[in-house]
Amino acid sequence: TKHVFTENYRKTIPIAVDHEGLDVKALQRSDASIAYVTPSHQFPTGTVLSAARRTALLNWAASNPEFFIIEDDYDSEFRYRGRPIPSLQGMDKGENVIYLSTFTKSLMPSMRIAYMVLPPRLLDTYRQAFIPYSSSVPRIDQHILARFMADGQFSRHLNRMRKIYRRKMHTLTNLLKSYGSNISFSGDEAGMHVLLHIHTTRTEKELISEALQSGIKVRGLDTYKVTPDQSPPSFLIGFGGLTENDIKRAIPKLFDVWNIKKTAIPE
Repeated sequence: TKHVFTENYRKTIPIAVDHEGLDVKALQRSDASIAYVTPSHQFPTGTVLSAARRTALLNWAASNPEFFIIEDDYDSEFRYRGRPIPSLQGMDKGENVIYLSTFTKSLMPSMRIAYMVLPPRLLDTYRQAFIPYSSSVPRIDQHILARFMADGQFSRHLNRMRKIYRRKMHTLTNLLKSYGSNISFSGDEAGMHVLLHIHTTRTEKELISEALQSGIKVRGLDTYKVTPDQSPPSFLIGFGGLTENDIKRAIPKLFDVWNIKKTAIPE
């Protein structure tokens, strides 16, 4: 996303994220006029934007008619705990939220269909700016998807997938808990990955190297950081394409490489 903005000659300003999501006070102190957020399951931390932060963010956007929020509703379909959280776009009273989503995870990546919901006051600007552009998605694919949704099949499909991914998330987190205080994790309320924190004196680079030497590729959080910090080594652990048995085999194998021992028996 940052590259898209940069390539279109837009200045980007990193804003910190904590356990409640985007630090809105830091946003207010910046000179940003557009906030790009993934409030349902922030990537890569997995944080869900709290209700209080959502209200504060909407108030920030409402404070200036030139302020906008781009809401990328990443992973919103797959929430496993608590009540469904309304989108910022649904909460917005001032036409300040541009809503983006896709069917990449909910259906399949090869479909290549995404959509955008614009505030009414931006529609004329959009039509004028994008007259030369046309959708590259075949019309037949669009009609099939529209029929799939109109018939209620999409909702039923999501319910089935949510149950499958909830079981996978439970398998993963239950297994991780058996390693006790050696590790911790976050971002397990939604989505198809968790953020794994390793409590060790070793660095993230050292752990990545050890895993690679055993034929295991892991992605560290440092890859996504704008400013390095002193937080423990953290890794994105995705499970979307894995079976529950894959998960049960993969985690012990990785932790054996890192010499991390279980402290309890998984439930």
